[in-house]
Amino acid sequence: MRPNVARGRKSFYRRFCRRIDAVGSSILVVVGLLYSSLALARLPTDYGSVVVSAPAAETVRAFDLRVALSGAKATGKPTLIYFGAVDCPYCKQLEGVLSANRAQLAPKFQRKYAIIEIDGWLRGAKMQFVLADGQYTLAQLRTRLGDKNRAFYWPTWYAIDDQVKLMRELPPGANAFLDPDSIEDWFELNK
Repeated sequence: MRPNVARGRKSFYRRFCRRIDAVGSSILVVVGLLYSSLALARLPTDYGSVVVSAPAAETVRAFDLRVALSGAKATGKPTLIYFGAVDCPYCKQLEGVLSANRAQLAPKFQRKYAIIEIDGWLRGAKMQFVLADGQYTLAQLRTRLGDKNRAFYWPTWYAIDDQVKLMRELPPGANAFLDPDSIEDWFELNK
């Protein structure tokens, strides 16, 4: 092989490797940014919620609520179940409001409620929920709770009693909860 051809192949290989390194670094940065934004999609820790996650699965993700519900029942307070999703922009919006107003709201929430947070996803495997009396799809769980809304919206709050039945209706979605005063009114935090 002629020396200049070999040198040309080596320089091509070096340029190719540099491009791959640059692309790989860019991909790592993008993945890191996505992961960090997903990690922020939760209720602030000041609210004292118990997070219930489901193991990753291809077809069904089962959220076992038994331990969280028995712990909430032991507090003697009504329970709020918060359905949030890490890939839900409206959930992030609501969680941002709760985070920005944590000094005002978190102590009131902790005093009045035991909070269970469902760590869900908008897309992916179907969700099932395990209670003491059985396993439910999301639609079946809504019926079991007594939810009369025609559709399920992310985020959603359920105020339930120790029999896992709705105590009262809360509006679905984030629109009713975008300022601290409306949050205090809907959750009756000043009573």
